[in-house]
Amino acid sequence: SCSMSGGNAVLASTLFCVVGPLVVLVNNAIIKGTSFHYPVTVSMLGGALATLIAWVYTFMKERRGGLFCNNEDHHSHQFSSSLTPNEQQQRRQKNRNITLYNMIPIGFFSAVSLFTGNIALMHLSMSLVQMMKALTPAVTFLVFLLFGADPPSVRQAVCVAIITVFAIISSFGDIQASRTGVIMMSVSIVAEASRTVLTHLMMKKGGLGVVDSQLYIGTSIFVWMLGAIALMEGQAVLSPEALSVVWSHKLLFVTATVVGCAVNFTSYFVISTTSAVFLKILGVARNAGFILMCVVIIGEDVAPFNIVCYLITLVASFVYQMSPPPQQHQQGAAKTLNGNGKVFSLQSMSKRNNKGIL
Repeated sequence: SCSMSGGNAVLASTLFCVVGPLVVLVNNAIIKGTSFHYPVTVSMLGGALATLIAWVYTFMKERRGGLFCNNEDHHSHQFSSSLTPNEQQQRRQKNRNITLYNMIPIGFFSAVSLFTGNIALMHLSMSLVQMMKALTPAVTFLVFLLFGADPPSVRQAVCVAIITVFAIISSFGDIQASRTGVIMMSVSIVAEASRTVLTHLMMKKGGLGVVDSQLYIGTSIFVWMLGAIALMEGQAVLSPEALSVVWSHKLLFVTATVVGCAVNFTSYFVISTTSAVFLKILGVARNAGFILMCVVIIGEDVAPFNIVCYLITLVASFVYQMSPPPQQHQQGAAKTLNGNGKVFSLQSMSKRNNKGIL
């Protein structure tokens, strides 16, 4: 049914464009509009709920004997049952290695990206934060090179240079922001780039879907976040004063939790109903729209010169993301090997898993 498919694509795209900026707006309202000055705790709310949903879904699936499983899950289970005890042990060891060597660092960089981004919100305007985020593709590109990726094409190299120069100009052209905010946002960008690269490498090895990714990576993020809260915010976050603020603004905190949870799934929803390329285009358009909203509706002060520089970075980012990757990377990213030896596309994997959770 083309009409139903088109309706799902519109719904997914709308959620993606609304939920992302809404998270920033709600977190900004909590951090700056209330006396709850605990950005690490705020950044953990949505992810904690998403991870809880993934755990509950997995538990229900196992308890009900694969009620939510499709044919591929059934065949995978049959394959696993046909293995010898020694082969099953080797499989479990491989899964533990994937968890140890991939999930833990991915969780770490994800946690760092989340809470440093929220700390930056305490010191910077939302529009400046979004302008600095335009550096993320360039930083991700450089991290990929550090991991031994193929040399870039001339188009990619030029786009990265343009993004870097004009993103720096747009972010710091009329800088009256605190040094702390700029440093925290820079750390957030580097951490996000590292998370992206490690996730890409993991997907080429492990082939996890949306629920499994949230289950393992989300749990890792949650553990790292608890450590950061204990180190940076301590028992003060559980003080009567802090809890009274939460109760007084309970609707705001519930919204932050629900919207933050939705962010963890909307990207997969868009990919499963459209394509990864469309997701990239939509991300560029969403960022531009959010900056426009910050300036026109919210009234944040951004110089016209900075806006022009930012628009240039968006165009360069769009051209860069539409540039075809080297052939072997394109093939490697398009396919991955799952546990039972089947090769399948990441898009079909996302589509399969989203049917159960969304």
